[in-house]
Amino acid sequence: MKAMFWKVIKNNEKRNQKAFTFTELLISMTIIVLLSSLLLAEYQRGEYSRNLNDAAQRLAQDIRRVENMSFSGEKYEGTLSQGGYGVYFNRNSPLYYEIFADRNNNERFDQTDTELIERVEFPEQIQLNVGISENPMAEPGASDGATEAWVIFPLFTSNAKINTLDPSSSGNLKLEVKICWLPKCQENTRIITVTNKGMVEIE
Repeated sequence: MKAMFWKVIKNNEKRNQKAFTFTELLISMTIIVLLSSLLLAEYQRGEYSRNLNDAAQRLAQDIRRVENMSFSGEKYEGTLSQGGYGVYFNRNSPLYYEIFADRNNNERFDQTDTELIERVEFPEQIQLNVGISENPMAEPGASDGATEAWVIFPLFTSNAKINTLDPSSSGNLKLEVKICWLPKCQENTRIITVTNKGMVEIE
């Protein structure tokens, strides 16, 4: 009888030990999953931050490239673009910007295949806003700022012409292009500024 009693006690201890080990395993797995989620989120934030910086650098380089094309009188498809070259931004199409040739010298982008040189798409979850002069657009869908804006560099000059569809905004001294990482546009932004003297800066 005594032997059977101790056998039952030992079996209960073994069952308790197994249950405790299984609980520990669940806790460990939960901790691993939580840490993995945090590391993944941090990695994604870092990746989008790099994408934002890369997009800002690319945009600034493209504006400088357009300036050099105009200054040197570079030909496009074998002919000289009479009005020079420019970069076009549209708030209603925030996922890309367009490099164009002002072939008919009307100081704007006619949005035709004959004038379009390249459409540059932003990386995933990066988009642009456009602001004129001291009024940069704040958030996607905001009512302030220009819906469309473009900067043109006339031939053989480094000076820039900044234009919008609003005639009252013509002659602005600078164009501010804000690109941001969604969904936190206010916290993750870069502003590319172009002055009418052809200066390009990134903030």
